[in-house]
Amino acid sequence: MKRDKTILENWLFQLGDTPECLKNGRMVRLPHTWNVEDGSEEYWGTGWYQHELSIPSDWREKRIWVHFGAVYHHAVIYLNGIEVGKHAHSGYTSFTVELTPHIRPGAVNLLMVKVSNAFSAEMLPYRRSFDWANDGGLIREVSLYTTGRHALQTAQVTAQPVIPSLGERREEGAGRWGLEVTADGPETGELSLSWELYGGPEGAAAPLLQGSVPCAAGRAAAAQELPFVRYWHFDSPTLYTVKIALKSREGVEDTIFIPFGFRDFHVEGNRFYLNGEAVRICGTEWMPGSNPDYGMAEPKEQLEKMLVRLKESNCVFTRFHWQQDDFVYDWCDQHGMLVQEEVPFWGRDPEVPGEQQL
Repeated sequence: MKRDKTILENWLFQLGDTPECLKNGRMVRLPHTWNVEDGSEEYWGTGWYQHELSIPSDWREKRIWVHFGAVYHHAVIYLNGIEVGKHAHSGYTSFTVELTPHIRPGAVNLLMVKVSNAFSAEMLPYRRSFDWANDGGLIREVSLYTTGRHALQTAQVTAQPVIPSLGERREEGAGRWGLEVTADGPETGELSLSWELYGGPEGAAAPLLQGSVPCAAGRAAAAQELPFVRYWHFDSPTLYTVKIALKSREGVEDTIFIPFGFRDFHVEGNRFYLNGEAVRICGTEWMPGSNPDYGMAEPKEQLEKMLVRLKESNCVFTRFHWQQDDFVYDWCDQHGMLVQEEVPFWGRDPEVPGEQQL
């Protein structure tokens, strides 16, 4: 089973303390924040979103998930009036909630999200003392997807060039590649994990390498020394893709694709080395969310517009103050941009495992 996503773009929305406010709601398109709209620019409180899910009858044997790119900054998720998940103090991180136990196949299901951007002493911005945007809402994409009875939870790729010594640029050579995954579902001891390694960010017609390993107790790992790979550099951002398939006795349960590059960062003294070469990186700090027309709910078209401007000004480096949408990181990988990310301390760990995983 391939993980096909359905984007949940249009939502009923209204500000208010209880879901009854949605009786006077209006349709909005994601990404959305109420803090760029007339009359609610300084509203620091609760808003509600609702989406009708028409679930096919043949989904009865599937597991159903909803993935949120980011909800700023507290979210409680309800399905058919039942709380099914929450994500607190982490307004810039993605999270996933399983809907399976409370879904009604063959019927319309009401998915609701309670969102709060009220100021708090438990996280940044601390009360009202910080100058970051405090834009409440479903500020990034929301999508629905299905898996079999078993599902991949996390997948981490390691791609390390073999650099024997510093001092010169290396564009190709040996590489160390590794993969670690976790999965869940019934009878996880009967699972296996197959992988296929392709060239390019979108894969190719035939895999360069492939293999399969057991997935015992919901965990699997693979590692291999590769005699020849091309390294990622901001002058030549070579990427590879790994296709990961989780299998049971019944067949393929879940499939994902992860693009990545072989690159090595090393700091020695006051020098920064990329793949063995001492480089001086030209960059500009960019603060996504600064456009008053969009706030923190910038669409991908606006994000790409700013990224192109950075690249056109000969920048190969940029810096953010918080976690960004995967679209931003993927664009930077494909176009030769290095990223430094300053992650704020939110007071507690997210309640749901986070990114660079799936």
